[in-house]
Amino acid sequence: MRNENEVVDVSASRKILVVQADSDMEPIIVACLRREGCVAVTVSPDAPPSSKAVAAVVVDSVHAAMDGWEICRQWRQEGFSGPILLLALGRKRRQALDDRMRVLTPPVRFPEAIAHLVRDVGLPESTRSPGEWRIGPWRVDKRGRQLVHTGGGRQKLTQKELELLLKLSQSKKAGMTARDLLTEVWGYQPGVTSHTLASHVYRLRRKLGEGLLLRDMDGQYRLSGVQED
Repeated sequence: MRNENEVVDVSASRKILVVQADSDMEPIIVACLRREGCVAVTVSPDAPPSSKAVAAVVVDSVHAAMDGWEICRQWRQEGFSGPILLLALGRKRRQALDDRMRVLTPPVRFPEAIAHLVRDVGLPESTRSPGEWRIGPWRVDKRGRQLVHTGGGRQKLTQKELELLLKLSQSKKAGMTARDLLTEVWGYQPGVTSHTLASHVYRLRRKLGEGLLLRDMDGQYRLSGVQED
């Protein structure tokens, strides 16, 4: 089956196939891929494997009654040699088939896992998330993990604060719910609650100043004044 996110004439270097049986997790994986500059094409587990033009394959068997490792093996037998990311249950942990395959078990941080996959694919940096961008009077230095003010001041960022700013910047005016942010930034990690997000938002608001990190009446978080350099 073809997912609505598929673009027929997209470059094969940006097309990632997602073998997915759990519809609840599909939007999260697809969103992470799109934010890394990729186009996600989803298929059901019973779709026949193919070595046709895709850059990588993601097999999500965490919440599904399917043998993800066997699906990966079938893809290799079909002749697909690109990167494969298998998300699997810990109780059925198996070794990767080769050095082009990664096997991850919960807790899984989807943004980090997808970023690793994109690096394995070798997607050009220019099509991925920006190294620097602006939020109001601040320039966000991703590599230096800091905020740099137009007036000369600086604010150091923790890794999670930086990831939150990146996700909110990429969502633009649409905003993101607390659940989306917790899932995309913290993944399946146990002990992470809405209080975790609230604490990080509080600290970011103190660093950014008033009126830049907003939460509307619908509970959506968004940034004001975002501009890419």
